[in-house]
Amino acid sequence: MWESAQRTERLLLLESIILIFNIAHHSKSKWMNRLLIADDISCFRLNPTIRHTVWNLVFGWGTTLLALYVGNQAQVHRYLTCRTLRDAKKAVWICCPGYILFGILSIIIGLYMSAFYENCDPLQTKLVDNSNQLIPLYMQDILSSVPGLSGVYLAGIFGCTLSTMSSGLNTISMVVIEDFIRIHLKSRIHKDKERLISQIICVIFGFICLEMTFLVSRYGSVLQAATSVFGIFAGPLLGLFSLGIFFPWVNEKGALGGLFGAMAITFGITMLPTNPQEKSPLACISNCNVQAFKNISNTALQGVQPPTTAIPE
Repeated sequence: MWESAQRTERLLLLESIILIFNIAHHSKSKWMNRLLIADDISCFRLNPTIRHTVWNLVFGWGTTLLALYVGNQAQVHRYLTCRTLRDAKKAVWICCPGYILFGILSIIIGLYMSAFYENCDPLQTKLVDNSNQLIPLYMQDILSSVPGLSGVYLAGIFGCTLSTMSSGLNTISMVVIEDFIRIHLKSRIHKDKERLISQIICVIFGFICLEMTFLVSRYGSVLQAATSVFGIFAGPLLGLFSLGIFFPWVNEKGALGGLFGAMAITFGITMLPTNPQEKSPLACISNCNVQAFKNISNTALQGVQPPTTAIPE
């Protein structure tokens, strides 16, 4: 559980470093003007079909975090590792404000990135293949002026990812052992054999996750796909936990019926066709150094190198 709190601290440290370099490269007025004049950023409109609004972030992402901390199996597994209920609450109170601050810093960095690539869209110039590569490209452009800092960024990202994956895979292995293996055995499994089975399960699911990542990356944003899949199950599970807290007299059949019905509804909403094409806030290359783009378009993201993006002329 404390690993979650430490991971939040590492993420905030990375975001702070990036934000400092953003401020060093750009003035505050530039990205503020970019925000004010952009017609496609409608911050406070109540239209639910607009993706990026204040209300979508507050209510949508807030509900997602609530489901993550209340009904997520990996998170509950972390709670159980705490010695006392007080320790679990303390760790949650450390994590939650950190995640909120992390979200705010991410939005600010996104605005800086929009101003940095204004009239010079890497997607339009084919410098990157999809939106998943925009952040690494941006970090490469602004951090590579200091030797070793790009490596620190990559190390931090990999460290946070491995921390999340390790706890998730450990939770999956324990669920499989408890709910699918032990119930079919008459005698208790020896600890050494149980550890070996758990490691094998972790390796199998790790390869599955790795293959799914490559598959999803070919069809769009990894974050969007992960959030969509998580939303199918997170909302119903949050409702199930809330049902048990506020209506403890509900029986098993009613709870399961509501759970599967809610999953069917969320799955249907997720599978509904959306707008054919999301309009990028960049989508312009009128101010790019085209020749520079041609020289590095084939090697931009193959490693941590000196700045590759043609800064707008």
